[in-house]
Amino acid sequence: MKLTPSFVKRIENLYDIGKVISYKPFESGIVNHNFDTKTTKGNYVLRFLGNQLDSYKQFQSDLEFEVLNHLKEKGYPYAIPVPLVDNKGRQLSRVYNKPFWVYEKISGTASHKGNPVRVRELASALAHYHNAVRDFKFDRNHRYAYSLDWAKRNHASIRLGAVKNDADKLLVENYERIGKILKRLDSVDFRKGLTITHSDFGYHNVLFKGDKIVGVLDFDGVQIAPLANDLAKSVSYSCMGEGVLNRRAYNNFLAQYRKIANLPKTQEKLIFPLILGNAAANFLWHYNTMKKATDKREYFMGHQLKRINAMSKELGWSIK
Repeated sequence: MKLTPSFVKRIENLYDIGKVISYKPFESGIVNHNFDTKTTKGNYVLRFLGNQLDSYKQFQSDLEFEVLNHLKEKGYPYAIPVPLVDNKGRQLSRVYNKPFWVYEKISGTASHKGNPVRVRELASALAHYHNAVRDFKFDRNHRYAYSLDWAKRNHASIRLGAVKNDADKLLVENYERIGKILKRLDSVDFRKGLTITHSDFGYHNVLFKGDKIVGVLDFDGVQIAPLANDLAKSVSYSCMGEGVLNRRAYNNFLAQYRKIANLPKTQEKLIFPLILGNAAANFLWHYNTMKKATDKREYFMGHQLKRINAMSKELGWSIK
């Protein structure tokens, strides 16, 4: 996505951010388009939604802003991207029919590298997040609450054809197995312990100063889901390496989390099934739904397969 001078001028007229001096896209991210923007009044991030606002995305966008404002009111001890309000009173604006929002840039360093200190930092930041949203009110029977139904529909809609590239090859080789995994996960109750999860709480969505986390980003995946869904995502990013669970890191993560927030046994038992289910769903999503970074499709699919293999082993599920 590119910004034109007329586009930038309209943004200047919508927000009290001063005159734009420079802007450049962040290279990371596989859904939204973010621009690091310097103005006469400071540094900001322009965040353009990568998906059209259908009913689900509208619900998720509204929930994202509600959660961010809730965290601000609760004094969440990490910097977060609080949306600015435009001169029409909106947090989500539109220019040329493109939905976007603006927030003050958060200082800190992005890094995907982990170590034992950072594992504990990630667990602490997540635990504080769960404590902060504990009293957030939501409909536990909402139609958009977590389930694997979308992944099942996606799987059923795929018609295997000629193998034209490595992504096709990975799909053909694993299509039947993915279907069996999703079917077996029908026996797991994912409606226990529902809360508002961040749903992508990993190193790629936090900012560091040294080894200390100072900011948390990308709340666009917030959803009504089991508390364990967040732990599943964090463990995937911080305790698995190349698809093999680091048991020591995993135990340290849980121990640190428990120092700050309650972790019921029922939720702990859901962590591995959720890693497996999310990996199966993401494998399909990377194949036929991802619109950005499509040149890395095979890499992402292969990465999800490593998680699938690791969790199948941990659960003792021999599914081929």
